[in-house]
Amino acid sequence: MDTKRLQCFVVLSFLTFALTPSSLLAQQQYGQLQIQVVDQTQAVMPGAPVELTSPALMRPITGTADGRGMFIATTLPPGLYTITVRATGFRAAVVENVTVEVGRTYSVEITSE
Repeated sequence: MDTKRLQCFVVLSFLTFALTPSSLLAQQQYGQLQIQVVDQTQAVMPGAPVELTSPALMRPITGTADGRGMFIATTLPPGLYTITVRATGFRAAVVENVTVEVGRTYSVEITSE
């Protein structure tokens, strides 16, 4: 009788796991930022250095804009962010209070002058 109970438990456990929607198993805990860096003429700025700061981060996230002037930050904890671009020959461009929420992707354009 104990073997039948064990088999039943294993089958029920498997079915419970198998029938649980994947969206419940993989709960997102992060958001994303897609940052487009342009100059005052709206030309993209490949290679522009980008920095993200937030109380939600342990340290700033830094990187450079790609060939399309894009910097994409994934797996960002929810919170308020400051985006800073300090490109050579341009004044620092800062966008503050950018909200990131769980499961959402936000697009931000930042202009260096």
